[in-house]
Amino acid sequence: MGIKSIILGIMAVGLGLIIFERQMVAQASKQEDIGTVLANAPKGITIDEYFSADNIKGNVATKVPTKYGENHAIQLTSAPNQFGAIWTSDEARMSLGENETASMWLYFGNDPFHAGDGMAFVMQNDERKSTATATDITGNPATGETLGVWGMDQRTDFKLIPDLSAVAKSAIQNSWALEFDTYGGNRDDNLTSLKGNFPSQFDVENRTGYPHIASNYPGDKNTYRVGESDDLVYLGPTWSNWFGSSKKVPYYYVKMAHQGLLSKQSEFLSNGQWHHLTLKWQAPSAGSSLGEMTYYFDDKDPRTGMKLDNPAVQSVQVDISKFHLGADKKIRWGFTGSTGTRYENNLIVFEKVPGLVDVDANAQLVDKSQANKVIDDPKARVYTGDRMVLKYHLNYKSGRDSWQKIQSKLHLPAGIAFNSATVTYDDGKLAADKGTETFSINPDDISGQSVSGTLARSLSKNVAVGETTGATITFTGYATSKIATASTPEEIAGQTSSFEGTNAITQATTSAFQLVAGEDDTSVMTMSLTGDHVLPGSDNRRGHESLASAADVTVRGRIDYRKKSDGTAIAGKTLTLQPRFNGESLQTKVITDVDKRGTYDFTYTIPAGNLLGDGHDNILELFAADTAAHLSATNSLQYTVTLQSGARSMSVSSFATFNKDNPQHMTGRQMRLKPDTNWSVVVHDSVGKNDAWTLQASASPLTSRLRDGLLAGDLKYVDGDGNENSLTQGSVNLEHHVTASDDEDFDITKLWRDKPNRGIFLDIDGGAAQGQYMSRISWTLIQDPITQET
Repeated sequence: MGIKSIILGIMAVGLGLIIFERQMVAQASKQEDIGTVLANAPKGITIDEYFSADNIKGNVATKVPTKYGENHAIQLTSAPNQFGAIWTSDEARMSLGENETASMWLYFGNDPFHAGDGMAFVMQNDERKSTATATDITGNPATGETLGVWGMDQRTDFKLIPDLSAVAKSAIQNSWALEFDTYGGNRDDNLTSLKGNFPSQFDVENRTGYPHIASNYPGDKNTYRVGESDDLVYLGPTWSNWFGSSKKVPYYYVKMAHQGLLSKQSEFLSNGQWHHLTLKWQAPSAGSSLGEMTYYFDDKDPRTGMKLDNPAVQSVQVDISKFHLGADKKIRWGFTGSTGTRYENNLIVFEKVPGLVDVDANAQLVDKSQANKVIDDPKARVYTGDRMVLKYHLNYKSGRDSWQKIQSKLHLPAGIAFNSATVTYDDGKLAADKGTETFSINPDDISGQSVSGTLARSLSKNVAVGETTGATITFTGYATSKIATASTPEEIAGQTSSFEGTNAITQATTSAFQLVAGEDDTSVMTMSLTGDHVLPGSDNRRGHESLASAADVTVRGRIDYRKKSDGTAIAGKTLTLQPRFNGESLQTKVITDVDKRGTYDFTYTIPAGNLLGDGHDNILELFAADTAAHLSATNSLQYTVTLQSGARSMSVSSFATFNKDNPQHMTGRQMRLKPDTNWSVVVHDSVGKNDAWTLQASASPLTSRLRDGLLAGDLKYVDGDGNENSLTQGSVNLEHHVTASDDEDFDITKLWRDKPNRGIFLDIDGGAAQGQYMSRISWTLIQDPITQET
C-alpha cells in the first residue's frame, strides 16, 4: 500500500511541473515585421494633443508612424509582461449626456495560439485621471489578464476565500470597460493552475474558451464572482480502512461576469488583420441614468474601407451613476493593454474621436429619368441613357473643433459618364475665395474613375466664423454601357468613398445596381432651345441672358421625338422635363404635344427670387425622358442667367422640409409643425443704402407624392404681431426691409429662428392622412421706390 501512495505522489508532482512550465515560460508569437504591419495600417487621424501616454510609471504605450505620417498609430504592447495605456486630455473628454460615436482600427498580432492578453476600451472617472491603472499588491500597474483595467486577485493562498471588494479596489475606479481578450486557452480545468499559484482565472466557465469581447464595470465588486474547485486528497490507509480514505480540499478562484459577450473561433482577434470597431453611445433619457453602448466589430473591410454586412454586434446598458460624474457628465476615455507570459503587438489607429468631432457622410444615387428613383438596391435597374445624379453629403453633428481640411477621396460607380461635379454648402454660400468649387472628372471614363480634392471650407456649427454644418458634392451624368443588353444587364458594383479630415474620417458607400440597355432602341429623342439668347455655335443647346435687376426668366425649348428608321415624328407621348438649377434638382414638369403631331414645345420659368446676384452665373440644366419607354434624350440643354452687380436678388433653399429634423407622429388632432433647419431665405441687396423692398410668397396646394390627393392642412405665415395668412390662398407679404448699407445680405430665416413664433408653419388638420406631400413656393421681391436713395 505504501508503494501505491508513493506512485500517486510522483504523478501529482510531475503533472504540476508540466503545467507550471506551460504557464510561466514566455510563449513567443510568430515573428512579424511591425514595419509591414504599420505600412498596411488603414488611414487614421493624427494623434496629437488629444491623448496622453506619458504620465504612468512603466507605461510602454507609444505613438508610432504609419505610411500616412508620424503619430498616426498607438502601440500599447509588444513584449511579455508589459502594460500600456493612453488617455484623452481633459479637453477631449466625451459627454455621456449626449449621443456620441467613436471609431477606430485595432490590431492584435498574428498568432492566435500564443497571443495574450489583449486590450480594453475604457471610460473612467478615476480620481487618478490620466494616471489611472489597475495595480498589483506593490502599487505598480497590473499586467496579465487585468488588461491594465480589471481588478487583480492578489492572494498567495488559494485555499482562502477571495475578498471581491479588494479585487475591485485594485481596478480602475468609476469605470466601464470593453475588453478584447486574446488569450485563447480553455481554462475550465483550472485546479492544477491554482495549486501552481497561478491566479488568472477570470475566464473559467466561459463556455467557448476562445478569445472574446465583453464588458462590465472594473471597479464594481459585483463584476466578480467566487469559483471553487475541489482537490481530492488521498489520506492513506487506517486500521479501520485498509484501502485508505480521501477528502475534498477546496481551492477558490475569482471569475468575471462577461456582459455583451462576443466570441467566434480562435482566429477571432489575433489573426494578422486590422479590425474596425465602431462604438455608438445612446445617452440616458431624461430622469434615467441608464445609457446604452452598442459596439460593432469587423464592420468595415480593412482593405477597401467598405461596410461589411454582418459585423459582430452587441448592445449593453451602462449605468452612468457608477461614474460619479460632474454636472457636465464628461468622462475620460482611452485604451489599456497588457501582456503576461503570452504577448502580441497591440495597435490602435483612431478614425473618429468622440467629443472632438462627430461627423458622418452618406451617398445617394438618383435616376432622374425614372421619376427621381433612389438607387439603393443591388437589384435596381438603371437604363442606358438615364440621367443620373450622385450626391455625397457630409454632415457635422457636434464637437469642440471644426472638421478641418477635408480631403474627399471619391470612387465613382462605373457605368456612368459624369459631366459635372460641384460642391455646395448647407448655408448656401460659396467656397471662400474660390467661387464655385469643382472636382476634375473625365466624362469619357465609364470604368469607375477615382477623383479627389480638398474642400475649401471647414465644417462646424460655428457660423460666426463663416463655417456651416454640411457640404454636398454633386455629380451629374448619364448611364452608359459597352456590354449591357435589354436581357443581360451589366453588374455595377457599389463603391466606398472616404472623407478624411485632420481630426475625423468617415466613409460613404453607393449601392450596386443593374445597368440595362434602354428598352426602346427604335426611337431617338433630342432637345433644343427655341427662344431668344441662344448662343451661336452651340447647336441650339446653350443660352445666356444678362439682367440688370432680378426678374422671372422664361426659357423656351423643343423636344424632337422620331423613329430611327425613317425619321417619322412620334406623337402622343407623355414626356418628363427634369430641371436642375445651380446644382439642385427641381420639381419635374410633364410635357405633351398639344397638337398630337409630335411637336413637344415647352417653357420653364426661373423665379426672380431664385437668382443669385453680384454677377454670379445662375445655371439651369434641362433633361428630358420618356419614362414609360425608358428612353432619355441624347443631349441636354443649359441656360445661364447672370444677375449683374448693383442689383437686388434672393437665394432660397431649392428643397426644404417640415417634420424631418425631429419627426412627430400624427395624433388625430390638429398640429402645427415648425420648419426644419434646411430652410434658407436670404435677400442680397447691392443697390445702395436705404433701398427698400418687400418680400412676398405664395404656395401651391400640398399634394401627396405617392398618391392622388391633397393634404388636409395649409401653409401659414405668422407675422411678428401674430397675424396669420394662408400662402395657398394668394400672395402674402412676409417681410419689409430698408437696407442699412450699400451691400447687404438679409437672412430672413435667421430672423424667423430668432423669433420662433414668426415665420412659415405647416398646419395639419386632425383628419389628415399620413404621408409625404409637396408644395411649390413662389417668392417675389418688390421694390419700394418711395424710400429709394437718389
